[in-house]
Amino acid sequence: MDSADVLQAITTADGSPTFFSGRFQETFHSRAGALAESRQTFIDQAALDAWPRGHRLTVLDCCYGLGYNGAALWDALTEQRPDLGLCWLGLELDLSIAAAALEDGAFRCQWRPSVLQRLRAIASASCWEESPAPGQAPSTGRLLAGDARRQLPLLQQLSGRVDVILHDPFSPPRCPELWTVECIGALARLLSPRGRLITYSRAAALRGLQLGSIPPRHPRGWSDGSVASPAALPLGLSLMEREHLGTRAAVPYRDPCLSDSSGEILRRRAAEQRHSPLEATGAWRRRWRPWLEGRART
Repeated sequence: MDSADVLQAITTADGSPTFFSGRFQETFHSRAGALAESRQTFIDQAALDAWPRGHRLTVLDCCYGLGYNGAALWDALTEQRPDLGLCWLGLELDLSIAAAALEDGAFRCQWRPSVLQRLRAIASASCWEESPAPGQAPSTGRLLAGDARRQLPLLQQLSGRVDVILHDPFSPPRCPELWTVECIGALARLLSPRGRLITYSRAAALRGLQLGSIPPRHPRGWSDGSVASPAALPLGLSLMEREHLGTRAAVPYRDPCLSDSSGEILRRRAAEQRHSPLEATGAWRRRWRPWLEGRART
């Protein structure tokens, strides 16, 4: 994947800044609020209170971007769980994005000094390390640059040990490379028995784990994303969502060698959908239209 991008600064509805990507033709975050999305969709679902005192939390931040999810996590740990250590690993194609974010005063002023120090360390040196307080586990951070698919073999040493995966690529139609059954499967194998993979996407092509739907912040929505885990989750799926998993929308993106272009992946899936015996997604949408339209009117 070519790392070149043209960025346009955007102010989201909660006042937090983000960028619009010329390459992917999408914003890096929800226009409803970049900071709100990181906190409510990602960090609030990480179940930070579930880990015992002194545990060293292992987190994979897939698609670091501006640094929102990492910073929101570090902020939450400082506020809620200072007793936890942290092993943080980030994946990012284009390291210039993090540096560009730090040039914006509106971005910088959202973070406490200790978080801002980590953001600057990642942007300048791709790593940080902090000495633990007496009796506490250490905290370290490292960012790996390049196509995230190329980094997956390097991460196999963490198999079964990652507690939280923050999966935040561009949307499946725009960046299918990171939503394939092979890529999601490789990430899933990294999860610890109680680990969680969290994403803003509600795409039916996510599969292979116990799934839960993140309740929407806005009454007009039907989901703010998905949580997946090897273990059972308190978050369930509605009948509408379960039926969605039985439609052609659930035909997965495939990339057998983790090396195909986005165009190849999209064409492969479209061909498979055309010949799939699963229900057409349009039929599902028509069946649930009264409910969806009712949500839109509230």
